[in-house]
Amino acid sequence: MINRILSAQNLQGKLPPELVKLPYLQEMFMEPLTSKILMMVIEGNHEIEPQVNGITFKSYLTRFAVPAEESGSKSNLYYSFDAGGIHFIMLGAYADYNSTGAQFAWLKQDLQSLDRSVTPWLVASWHPPWYNSYASHYQEFECMRLEMEALLYQYGVDIVFNGHVHAYERMNRVYNYTSDKYGPVYIIVGDGGNIEKVDVDHDDDPGKCPSPGDNIPEIGLVCHLNFSSSPAKGNFCWSKQPEWSTFRESSFGHGILEARRKISVEDKQPSSFPSLSGPQAVQLLLLREKKFTIRRPSTSTRHCSIRLSPIAESYLFNNFTGELPETFSNLITLKEL
Repeated sequence: MINRILSAQNLQGKLPPELVKLPYLQEMFMEPLTSKILMMVIEGNHEIEPQVNGITFKSYLTRFAVPAEESGSKSNLYYSFDAGGIHFIMLGAYADYNSTGAQFAWLKQDLQSLDRSVTPWLVASWHPPWYNSYASHYQEFECMRLEMEALLYQYGVDIVFNGHVHAYERMNRVYNYTSDKYGPVYIIVGDGGNIEKVDVDHDDDPGKCPSPGDNIPEIGLVCHLNFSSSPAKGNFCWSKQPEWSTFRESSFGHGILEARRKISVEDKQPSSFPSLSGPQAVQLLLLREKKFTIRRPSTSTRHCSIRLSPIAESYLFNNFTGELPETFSNLITLKEL
């Protein structure tokens, strides 16, 4: 993206290296985009930008508008918002995250007021990861994890997105460094938008384990620890890829999050779409979307999408009485994914 803009403005190769830095790129290239395109952002270490008189985050707080007040937060450094069926929680790792602080109190209130029938998906994001098996930034924000992880687990966060580490890593569902089917899936996507080097060393690579004196956060305390269980018991680093890390790749890239609900429907006629009634039809109604995903139990389970015609949609949303007529199936098309 940046290269295309540079080329279009005949600046390719003409900028001195000292100018190809974050503040310059923000002002020249990002501002024309962020002033027109809605973006939900959260602060990272590059946004601290310390100035005289202890001023920090001046550029971040000035450039970006976020729904902090609307979500009950008194700081743009942490807030929440809804998008479709997803409730997003944006946490500030470079603000006070202690359990006695304002951010923690706000987070608890935000989670308590959540209606999962309206936003069934709960996604959280902050800049530096808690779970990370790269040597870079390893256990850097262990203090934040110790303060907040139990609260996120209690309210069933589905997915957590982090950056900071300039690589990709996806975790299994995990809680307190233990595989847990009720824990969130943590994903590091620090490979997108990176102008620095890609991280390639893992903490379990021979000779790459950082010392407990490394990876000190710019803001916040240090809580590095040795593991009390698992194959890494008694050690600061693992000797192999951790059991909670399922995939890691040193690369550049971006991703798209697509949330779908799965509904089990009995399929007595594999070649045709079965009529729906009772709970299944009610579930479809509650989704109030034009496209749904279902699981058809059979010898070879398939995922299909249901598309409602305008007539079918109007009938469902305006005339539904609890049963779906047998003749209604000809208004619904079934497409195998």
